[in-house]
Amino acid sequence: MLFKKEMVGISGNRIFHFISAMQLVNMAFLLFFQIAVNGQSIMSVSDSVPQKFAVKAARLCQEKRFDEAVVAIEQAIQDENESHEMYSWYTRGFIYKEIFKSEKSLDQRNINRELAVESFLKARSFNDQTSNSNNDAALKYLATSYLNDALIVVSDVDSDINDAEKLFVRSMDLMSLIGLKESIEQERLRFLHAKGQRFLQSMKFEPCDSEIALEAEEALLESIRIDSSDCNQRYNLAVVYHRIGFESVSSNCNGWSSQEISQYQSLTLTTLLDAENRCDQNMEIKSALLNVFRFLHDEKNVALYEHKVNALIIQNQKNHK
Repeated sequence: MLFKKEMVGISGNRIFHFISAMQLVNMAFLLFFQIAVNGQSIMSVSDSVPQKFAVKAARLCQEKRFDEAVVAIEQAIQDENESHEMYSWYTRGFIYKEIFKSEKSLDQRNINRELAVESFLKARSFNDQTSNSNNDAALKYLATSYLNDALIVVSDVDSDINDAEKLFVRSMDLMSLIGLKESIEQERLRFLHAKGQRFLQSMKFEPCDSEIALEAEEALLESIRIDSSDCNQRYNLAVVYHRIGFESVSSNCNGWSSQEISQYQSLTLTTLLDAENRCDQNMEIKSALLNVFRFLHDEKNVALYEHKVNALIIQNQKNHK
């Protein structure tokens, strides 16, 4: 390996956990439940409508008697009066969300999560401003769960990348719906970083697979277009080019023409030089350039980058004293 450091990217700790959002949803539900149990209506437009099935379902859910809660809330949804109440749909969403959280089967988790989303969206359609803040908090929690699952799936080289894409798109659609547009670009970057790393890992085991290489290149280029200042992703992109331009030769790959090999060797160098220009104090980038020049037998630049690397080592040592 010419590069001492394979890649730079995100760690597992950066997967989001919106605990506060979940707590807000639970507190809101408890408040709704208490109001309903005390005989007061949640919505002023329906004070005369009894909500016996939904209230019963809420109580059963709080007692974690989920099977019975589902029966009761589905009765509410079928009832000609309760089916027109925001509270019924919010309660249904909350019940399926709680089941989703407790379910271990992946398929059942996905089914219950979708039922929860469907219910909260229906509750949101009543356009009650006070209630919508609670619905949106619940939807934010569920959107985050889709994002977390997408990051887990995309990081697993043995998983289907299409499954990760579907989870991610679902998360972004919900975030957009509830007005979290500022978060979408940031989350897209995280997903692209994870996706890029997935394909970089795959390239280690499939060095001659041109499709994997192009997928890695596409993900990294898109992340750089979103954030041009991220030198880590430029470094990772250079790793991709290096594996095609240099390592594929030593692996006797037949998927690349000599012209393409030469092109990717040039791209490795120009990408690293661009990254160095943006992040002059990055040791990994300077070390990678040194190794590329050694491979190319460019003695003049080998001497130059040996000097640069040594100077940076000395500077770092002084900074840490």
